[in-house]
Amino acid sequence: FAEIGNRNGEANCHTNLGRTYRSLGQYQKALEHQDKALVIFAEIGNRNGEAICYTNLGLAYQSLGQYQKAIEYFKKSIDISENLGYDIKDHEQKSTYYGRTSNAYQSITKLLLQQQNPYESFEYVERGKAKAIQDMFASGSASNHIDIGKPFSIQQIKKHLPKNGILLEYFLMQDELLIFMIRQDTETTTKNFVTRVPLSQNKVREHVQKYAKEVMDYSSYNDIGESWLDLSQYLIKPIEKYLKENDLIVFVPNDILHYLPLHALLLDGKPLIRRHPVVYSTSASMLQLSNGEGTNNLNSCLAFSASQPGDNEKLKDHIKTEAKEVARLFSVESMSDITKSEMLLALNDKKYDLIHFSNHGMFNLQDPLSSGVIFHSSDGKMELERDILTAREIFGMRLNSKLVTLSACETGLNKIESGDNLLGFTHSFLHAGASSVLVSLWSVNAESTKDLMIEFYRQVKDKQVSKAVALQRAMIKIMDEVPHTYYWAGFVLVGGWK
Repeated sequence: FAEIGNRNGEANCHTNLGRTYRSLGQYQKALEHQDKALVIFAEIGNRNGEAICYTNLGLAYQSLGQYQKAIEYFKKSIDISENLGYDIKDHEQKSTYYGRTSNAYQSITKLLLQQQNPYESFEYVERGKAKAIQDMFASGSASNHIDIGKPFSIQQIKKHLPKNGILLEYFLMQDELLIFMIRQDTETTTKNFVTRVPLSQNKVREHVQKYAKEVMDYSSYNDIGESWLDLSQYLIKPIEKYLKENDLIVFVPNDILHYLPLHALLLDGKPLIRRHPVVYSTSASMLQLSNGEGTNNLNSCLAFSASQPGDNEKLKDHIKTEAKEVARLFSVESMSDITKSEMLLALNDKKYDLIHFSNHGMFNLQDPLSSGVIFHSSDGKMELERDILTAREIFGMRLNSKLVTLSACETGLNKIESGDNLLGFTHSFLHAGASSVLVSLWSVNAESTKDLMIEFYRQVKDKQVSKAVALQRAMIKIMDEVPHTYYWAGFVLVGGWK
């Protein structure tokens, strides 16, 4: 590469040699090659190459036990990566890019904890989660979300929590789990701020595989137990001493924990949701989504339903009845078996406080922004562009609604890039201006979903409680009728809880 003048190739060779020497434990040689690569990348203006070198230098110094130098280089890598990421406009490319930079965030988080600096450690946990979110919302059309993603200080978090609020933010590393705890009514100290739990990523994945079989695929396997709930001893038990009666819990999951209904985990042998209303967030900065008006200002409603040709009559009736009953609570008529074009016309007609979709949904893991809500097909043949409202399209919409409910299958699933950047329905609707989104984690049961949704909206409209409390009460009602997690725990409220 040097002889033919390919300086980028030359720098990449030094980078790879440096990684190889580090894996062999020859750290000084690793540093020499990374330094050579860094000089070349700087001379040719390859900022991404510089960021990679700084991460590799940090890892080498970490292996040498020179922790302050390691932290210094990780910070340089992160600063460059965040500046470069801002210029990426495509949402999927942005998320993938930040995913590739996650190693520096993981490493600096652990090092700062080792150096007895939990507060700065938390700052980098939040920066790792929040940066892609901040860039995404800054590029959106919803002006009320413009500051979403800017990392919050502990005092800012407390300011946005209610008096009975507690934030539990999880950060899963290779060999341990960190749980950061912030209460609105309690002084944050180094003793109560972070709990370190001996739980490896592999152990979590084992439990998630059990959960997939026992809950997500319940309709195939029926009741084979719920051994996945053993995760409660790692995710809930270590922090239960900080919980007070009727606390609102704000869960900020991490990594594969996004796939789990944390509200179904056990507290004193019973589902946590029995004692605590719950809302989910992808970063602490999203707490500000509850700054606006609450459920007493949910007045205008647009409710859709659309079954599919292969649905049996019972399923069609559940789908249609759900939308009809939701609309009735708000003194309007639902729109049944509508096409995508009819739905878009209705949305463009005016702004609605509440938008409810009682449809089928689909999640595309390979291309998550092609995941969609399926509408009625005029000729019985489903076509992607004509009949499916995709997450990619939703990113370009302007809704500014207080609540969007996707009463469909798997609408809460997202592709999780390393670095905790999510791609799917949740962020697409928040980007479009929704203050909160109610979405599902698996292919939910139509009948129990219909009953859950009707009770949820009845609580919102008639009792005028918060969305989080309304969902808690609805889940308890269904749980008392059909106890298995599959029937009552499939939905999560993300964003604002009021």
